[in-house]
Amino acid sequence: MDGSWSTESLKKDLDTYIKANIEKLSDAERMMGLGGNEIVDITKHKIETIGLVMNDFGNIRVDKVGKIHNNEIVVHKEGVFTNQRESPMIEYVHVDELPGGNYTLNVCNRFNVQVGAGGLSMKSYGPVDIGGTITNISGNQVNIGSEFETNIDGGRRLNISADILCLRARNEKDKTQDEQVLVDGNLGVKTNVVVGGGMHVEGEVSLNHVTAPCEIQQTEETDVTGTTLANRVVAWIPPGRVLIGACCPVYNPLPIPVKANFGPAFASDPNCVGVWSHSHLFRNLPLTLHREHHDVRTKGKKCNDYKKGRVPAEPVRHEKKCGDAKSVAKGKYGKPPKR
Repeated sequence: MDGSWSTESLKKDLDTYIKANIEKLSDAERMMGLGGNEIVDITKHKIETIGLVMNDFGNIRVDKVGKIHNNEIVVHKEGVFTNQRESPMIEYVHVDELPGGNYTLNVCNRFNVQVGAGGLSMKSYGPVDIGGTITNISGNQVNIGSEFETNIDGGRRLNISADILCLRARNEKDKTQDEQVLVDGNLGVKTNVVVGGGMHVEGEVSLNHVTAPCEIQQTEETDVTGTTLANRVVAWIPPGRVLIGACCPVYNPLPIPVKANFGPAFASDPNCVGVWSHSHLFRNLPLTLHREHHDVRTKGKKCNDYKKGRVPAEPVRHEKKCGDAKSVAKGKYGKPPKR
């Protein structure tokens, strides 16, 4: 690719052979008989009619629902599946020849046609085949259209590039309505992806970093207990702070040590220290957690409705996202999801 190539030796030998035998070739050409060049100059129009009547017999058979192919990915309560839609099927049909003749032109070397600014028009009631080793079609604007189906097979490689590249699937009945563009295989994007609406991903999503608005969330309420450390003073109660005795209103004259263990010396009291049920506020990504997978798919089914356009993001609510301790105890939250 993009290399530098030397001239093929066989071409050099052929050119040398032709130059050395040009006189012999001329003598051989004179012995071919009648022929030579034909030059026709016409200052007006030239019209040729071949045959008696135009053959406009039907040459294809069309079944408008003859084929079915994948056309979209649908989010369902039980999972994601590939949906199919019918499309026309076109077949060749034998065409009988009418009385008259055919026009066959065999050009053994090169066929050139040059037409002025009036344009060139080629039309047929039947199939049109254009083939060549390298086929070039160019113009200031190139339009390709079909009534039922257009197929492009790029062989080993298909390259499509433009200053503005747009892919759009339209509705069969309402041409102004957009539908899903199906990529029937893996999709790799070299640089960036921008999604203007919603997105549902049925499989795993792996990310190196996430940037999102902040949402203040609250943890579930929990009860915390602890085990004391044997015979260790953890705090002192200052004088005059507590009532000594159950019946005598006498305050403690000296500081009272508070030890970690309340039982026998050099022993620990398991789970003897507790705190009130509490929760914590923390910052997190804006998210909504569901218990079951089908609950997530129910939300993702909004992407199936193309008529409503893009699926907007839900507003960030600074509120408690999880259930309280009673709801957790009843099993409303926290169970593993069902697949």
